[in-house]
Amino acid sequence: MVYTGEILSQNSQLNVAILPPGVYFLQIFQNKQAIQHEKLVIIK
Repeated sequence: MVYTGEILSQNSQLNVAILPPGVYFLQIFQNKQAIQHEKLVIIK
């Protein structure tokens, strides 16, 4: 399942988007070459 959401904050280190209730998406940039590690965090 793919979620879309509103981006709450955005900077060179972290993107945070709020998704359906209790689901948060963190997009972490590991280095300046914009290599991304994406993680869905489900908070119950």
